[in-house]
Amino acid sequence: MNSTKVTVLNGIEEVTHRLLLSTLFTAGPVIFLGSFGNICVIVVFIRKKGLRTTSISLTVALMFFSLNLIGCAYPVQCLLDLFFFTSQPWCYMIGSILPTASVQVTVCLFVLTVERYIAIVHPFMAGNLFTTKRVTLIAAFIALYSYSFSYGIGALVWIGKGELWRQTRRCNWLFVTPSKNLILATMLHWMILIPIMVILFAHLFITVRRHIRSISSVQPATSQAPSQPVLSSPTNSRNENTRSNNHSALRISETLRRRTNRRMLREAKSALRLFFVLVIYICNWVPFTIFVVTGVLSEENVSPMQYVLLHTSVYSAGAIAPYIYGFGNRRIFREIKVMILPRSCTTLADDSGNTVHFISTRTTRQDTREIDED
Repeated sequence: MNSTKVTVLNGIEEVTHRLLLSTLFTAGPVIFLGSFGNICVIVVFIRKKGLRTTSISLTVALMFFSLNLIGCAYPVQCLLDLFFFTSQPWCYMIGSILPTASVQVTVCLFVLTVERYIAIVHPFMAGNLFTTKRVTLIAAFIALYSYSFSYGIGALVWIGKGELWRQTRRCNWLFVTPSKNLILATMLHWMILIPIMVILFAHLFITVRRHIRSISSVQPATSQAPSQPVLSSPTNSRNENTRSNNHSALRISETLRRRTNRRMLREAKSALRLFFVLVIYICNWVPFTIFVVTGVLSEENVSPMQYVLLHTSVYSAGAIAPYIYGFGNRRIFREIKVMILPRSCTTLADDSGNTVHFISTRTTRQDTREIDED
């Protein structure tokens, strides 16, 4: 009898040791890289007042919610996978962290998609609809809604279901939920935003393609008249002034065409990076949600090791977002590089300053600002 008990204890210790090693080697790099990227973007935004535009403010809100996902929810989930929490109140609190982080990231992605859509399709409305104050209110509303929803629904799910939890020894919603309709509503009410975002991106890219084609097809008319000797007279002087004005108008038209084309390409690149973040988020979260809703993860043959690997895949979405959408912005990336490597960036800063000075002698200040922007 004693030998059997010792064998069981040794088996449990071996499984726990393997779980700990797998968690360290899978979750450790994801948590470190994700937290580093999100914190860099947030710190640069706080330090540099020139980065506090409406679009970058929404980007930083996404980084903040991704940091909550990768730096708060995922470490707690790792402790849960390692069976550090064995009481029902802890199970309730931890079980509400995952929907909180997922709702925050999803709603913030939706707001960013709408902002990109309005900035490209209806550029004259963007400045009035999205201001810095409204962006702050939107971020506060997302945080308040996610916490109240997750912990409110979590209270209905977890409280009073301790017996079911003690039978399964896992903090999984399907194991303790009083009704499957409740878990369906909880999981799917925020995922309805995903097809809306896909439709907005499809219309956005079609609009960008049509605008770029229409702008590129417009070629300024050039006069090819041969030069002839002109006698000095009032009529000839007026003709020369007219030709000079026409030439200036053509140059202004060409400058506006190039500027509009450059702005459209810049906005399209930003929207494309955000679309990549959305695709990664869908690939990581949608299968996990389907597995939870259909009950695949409630099967007894799902080992704790499989839970660890599955959670690594799900939470890695919060680690990829800052490097694609945050570092993808050249202004943010340049400031992060200066912050991390100040000595190596001294020459770069001088060169960029000389370049801007050279450009400003040939173009207006507004052109220079547009060239510096991502």
